[in-house]
Amino acid sequence: MRPPIRFRMAPTLPAQTDGGASRRGALARRIAELRETGLGRPVKGLALASAVGTSKHSLWEWEHGRHIPREQALDALARFFAQGHPDTAEALRSELLGLREEALRELQNESARRPPGRRRQAAKVRPAHLATLDPQLIREYARLFRIQYLQACDELFSALATGNGHQPVGRRDPKPSTLTGREVLAAYYSDDSLGRGGLAPYEAEINDRRVRLALATRPSWSGISVPLAALGGSSRYERCALTTTVGPDRAIDPFRALALRFLCDIEAKGLEIYDAPIFRLRRLDLRRGGLDATFSPDSFLHYRLSVGLLGDELTAALAQASSIDELLDASGERMPLRAQVLPDGAGLADLDNRVCSGGVLTLLAIARPKPHNDFLVLAQRRGASVSDSQGLLSVIPRAFHQPSVLPHSRALASEVPPSATLYRELFEEVLGGREVEVDDRDLEPMWFVDESKPLRWLRERPDSYQALCVGLGVNLFSGNYEIGTLLVIHDPKFWRAFEQAFRPNWEVANLIRCSTLPGPSASPRRGLSGLIQAPDVWTSEGLMVLVEGLAYLKRYFPERVYLPAIHARRLAPTPAELL
Repeated sequence: MRPPIRFRMAPTLPAQTDGGASRRGALARRIAELRETGLGRPVKGLALASAVGTSKHSLWEWEHGRHIPREQALDALARFFAQGHPDTAEALRSELLGLREEALRELQNESARRPPGRRRQAAKVRPAHLATLDPQLIREYARLFRIQYLQACDELFSALATGNGHQPVGRRDPKPSTLTGREVLAAYYSDDSLGRGGLAPYEAEINDRRVRLALATRPSWSGISVPLAALGGSSRYERCALTTTVGPDRAIDPFRALALRFLCDIEAKGLEIYDAPIFRLRRLDLRRGGLDATFSPDSFLHYRLSVGLLGDELTAALAQASSIDELLDASGERMPLRAQVLPDGAGLADLDNRVCSGGVLTLLAIARPKPHNDFLVLAQRRGASVSDSQGLLSVIPRAFHQPSVLPHSRALASEVPPSATLYRELFEEVLGGREVEVDDRDLEPMWFVDESKPLRWLRERPDSYQALCVGLGVNLFSGNYEIGTLLVIHDPKFWRAFEQAFRPNWEVANLIRCSTLPGPSASPRRGLSGLIQAPDVWTSEGLMVLVEGLAYLKRYFPERVYLPAIHARRLAPTPAELL
């Protein structure tokens, strides 16, 4: 998952100042003070973050002493609050840079003093890269691999100092590759291999072109229409339980070298990555016409520093190979983690023996009145700042299945059903709602509905829409679960009221609106027909949801769906004509 997502740290208290002696606290307080009084009035966090070219979360971390801003960020802050006065900007910049220098010195000294009873010699103290790499990442690395925090810091600083730590595993001579992960994984997991876990590939034929997606599924997981809960309600078909029992893990040690290189890559590229609670899948089935699943709370970093590294390993292997046969012949050497963790369908189907995170993807279809008499279907081109699938097409909304409250919150159980993620991401990604931050207070379930007129409209008119699960799959890249859903708003009055309400968030490079009916002079290569005929630019999970969602719409609303330029059918796991 992807994600797409900017993963958010749980809030902490502002940096402690030790009676005013902490320079990190002084820098944090000064930034917070500027935001409150620098312009004679408080400045909203989102407005300030946008003005200086950072994220709202990064600004929050600066004000709480969790991160030390880079010089460029402090320069932008100084220019923003100087409001065009060069002398004021220079004075404020000098002040902030002075506080930053003292904060970095303090951070380095703290690193040299910890843990108690063990000191590093001054000559061995290297620059503290924790100013840009969040200490929480290093703490999680140390916890996962059962080492001391200081040892983890030493490993990281040593790898960064040599300049080799951020090179991907096995990459000796990087070169462009024409291979794609989808075609390599389709060859790696043959029908027989997937069958060992009772799985089958998801295949479709689009205009006589056979497309095999990087998804494994079961016959009972496609061609479905499981009713999900309505806003503020529940569904007897969406049976999702929460367990607090700690899930088993495969041996974690083989991931250590690649996890260290991943951290070095984050530091070397100046990227931002944060922890957040996620829902880990423990069991998944379809019974009695309903979705039966069990989840447990886990953390994104636990996933990203373990099975989440399989995607990095695959990327490095692709860079070395010139052909699929060459890569498969050397797969044990170039993809050793995959050979150990997800070697075949049995490994993919063993959900409970790994951190199986995943996402909820939604095809949004909105009925439009005359003269359209169609459905408007939304798609997206993923932005360059997202964590996966940059530049590819997918449905919208889509997100990691994760709670917006902390694991101890009383509201946690209400966010386990996939419908909760569906509606929350609709609020954030499509309707321009503010990002739902993980908070340490107990939130009312679906609290964000009251902040959105479109969502309130739907809640008050439950007969105007349907939320359905239309497909399930296991992503071959890292074994994540994919829950494909369809939100069909069949009352045209919604379109009349909220036609101008769609405002995609930062994850979306381009919001694509397509009709399910061809225009009077529409080219067969434009609109929805053109999109679905280009499967190579789609994510596997996004294309699966698009095909399954359109099949449902054509089955139940044939007068609103007519796509003569599209001839698609599902070949596996259950052959059936779809479009």
